[in-house]
Amino acid sequence: MTAKQFNVAITSTMMTRNWNPRPMTWAAFLEHIQKVARTKETMAEYDALDKSDKHRTDLKNAGGAFFCGQLARPQRKKDNFVNRSMITLDADYADENFKEDVHKVLSNHVYVLYESRSSRPDKLKYRCIIPFEHEMSAFLHEIVARLIASDIGIEYFDKASFEDVRAMYAATASCDQDIDFIINDGRLLGQVDVLPGRGFSPWAPENWPMKKEEAADKRSTPKFRKDGSRVVKGYRDPRMQNGIHGAFNLFFPVDEAIDEYLEHVYEKVDERHYTFIDGTSHGGLYVFNDEFTLAGSHHDSDPAHGSLWSAFNLVKLHLFDELDEDKHKNMSYTQKPSYKAMRHFMENDEEFIYRMQYREEMQNALKEVKERQESGVILNGQRVEN
Repeated sequence: MTAKQFNVAITSTMMTRNWNPRPMTWAAFLEHIQKVARTKETMAEYDALDKSDKHRTDLKNAGGAFFCGQLARPQRKKDNFVNRSMITLDADYADENFKEDVHKVLSNHVYVLYESRSSRPDKLKYRCIIPFEHEMSAFLHEIVARLIASDIGIEYFDKASFEDVRAMYAATASCDQDIDFIINDGRLLGQVDVLPGRGFSPWAPENWPMKKEEAADKRSTPKFRKDGSRVVKGYRDPRMQNGIHGAFNLFFPVDEAIDEYLEHVYEKVDERHYTFIDGTSHGGLYVFNDEFTLAGSHHDSDPAHGSLWSAFNLVKLHLFDELDEDKHKNMSYTQKPSYKAMRHFMENDEEFIYRMQYREEMQNALKEVKERQESGVILNGQRVEN
């Protein structure tokens, strides 16, 4: 394996928008990730920090981050994805049997395990890295990652671990913290080590192992092209939706909608990132595009995880989606209780009504100016005397 190189992007912060993968040997990669960034606070002091505290995120981010694979452009987005060079799994729900379960499955293969900063004896958290024999497409990466996770115990892992553009924090620790770090030597993992003999067609995403929380959500089933690349859904501009839905998205960019209606749900980190206040991670919600019309979340503790949300749908999700029950699942979108409640809420909301009236007044004023120009009353900004 000395000659084998893996594309890896190493950055000083998870929040960067510049991920530039470079080839590196396994030995060089190991040398990098074994450099644990140790900070001055104690474990008790770290645990006392609120999860929304920026200082807590800065400590977690002290060692930077890495992405194992190739990207077409520097931004770590699904439509820039080319391939993966390694599996990186977040075992946020590990227990005392986890390491043994991993070794039973991967004893003949190369892998790395290390504890995360927030790992504690009564609440273990590990990161698992498994290098590939050959680079894998989005399709192969997800199927292999899910099957390996299933063999180990899929409920150990954060469901976001299977995403093709998933990055991982480098190892960091408090000043009094011992980090369990395990390196197993062996063969590189290939698809032939995982796919055969499953007793079902592993090529159909609907057959793939999923966590219990994913199984009930049809949106969790990914779609792929014949070349193995992921189908990135084309999103219609949310501002072009009909009725009150489109009007809300037109009047409220995502950030303004959060500020106005979801201050109790999210705390702002920077221009594009927000923390889900009741969650376990910092800065997980991100604004997806430059128009600020769509947002998504990296972390499965956030109800917004797993999809992209317009401002209207994000507000509806947090304020009213709990009204929808199983008996409503076959209803059309606009007939569900959550949509009706959101519409009623907006029809009586002072800020929404103000913005709608202001836009209407502006449109009427522009219409009047245009009519006066066409009638000759105003020409090139000058009044024409009759």
